[in-house]
Amino acid sequence: MSDPVSSVGAVGRPWGLLTYTTMNLGDDIQSLAALRFLPEATVLLDRDDLSGSNPPASAAIILNGWWMHHHERLALGACDLDPLLVSMHLTNRAIPVLGNPRVREFLLRRGPVGCRDHATLDHLDRAGIPCWFSGCLTVTLPPTPDLPPAPDPYLLAIDCDPDLLDWLHGRSPVPVRNATQRIAAGMPPMERLRSARARLALIERAAAVVTTRLHVSLPALAYGVPVLLVLPRGYDSRFPGLDRFMHVVPPEGAKQALETRLLAGWPVNPPDVWPWARALARTVELWAASRPPAPTIGREAPNVTWDGLTREMLAEVARGSW
Repeated sequence: MSDPVSSVGAVGRPWGLLTYTTMNLGDDIQSLAALRFLPEATVLLDRDDLSGSNPPASAAIILNGWWMHHHERLALGACDLDPLLVSMHLTNRAIPVLGNPRVREFLLRRGPVGCRDHATLDHLDRAGIPCWFSGCLTVTLPPTPDLPPAPDPYLLAIDCDPDLLDWLHGRSPVPVRNATQRIAAGMPPMERLRSARARLALIERAAAVVTTRLHVSLPALAYGVPVLLVLPRGYDSRFPGLDRFMHVVPPEGAKQALETRLLAGWPVNPPDVWPWARALARTVELWAASRPPAPTIGREAPNVTWDGLTREMLAEVARGSW
């Protein structure tokens, strides 16, 4: 495997962070997984409109996550970014864009590309673009040192089928907390990030998690919380490569798998993820360490940090706000 950390970035530059206009909080959880490696983020860039975000020259940014809703706007190469290409998923709609000379040259020059899943790895390999299987950056999320345990244990169910939820409420020996990754359209970037940080704490404090969402199950793995991923109907290319790290069932097997867990206890998560998580974290740490931040004098820009968002979340927990 080639080393994805290049020597570019010997001088100070601003740090960037991806933001979104989607209705899916899972996108922001992936940004938080990137933010925790950065000293700060002073530039917020819309994942689906990079060039329209007018990024400053040579902004250092981790381009992880799902690419993308508007494949015709895949502006890789049109922006003067200093990126780490890691934990990327290319949708089938984005694959034809790999033939764009500007996009192709960008990936060749800035790669090798760390792929979140096997489908993306196959697409890039067939296109002759150097790549490697990185897995998802959300498996590197760190535990929160001062997060108090939940006053009472709860089973967290996120975006589960209503029938399965009703069944769980009737059988679970602990309360079932129901949540969704769907958020309101038009939510401002900082509110999205705060909501995502609170969601991570909700996952971290759970006794166990059942979900159809990839970016609920992967953070649960990072926190060591027992998790069952119920494959959503329409199972797609996002999952192969990642599904082997966790306990997975098809929708029709969910009740039986949960019945076993409710009666006999939840099994620990498979240990296979940890070597990947450690290697991935080391890759990102080396990249970030090689890119000193830009001077802050006279700057008028957002200053977003992992520690700052975590402190806000802990203050909300202390107030009993959720």
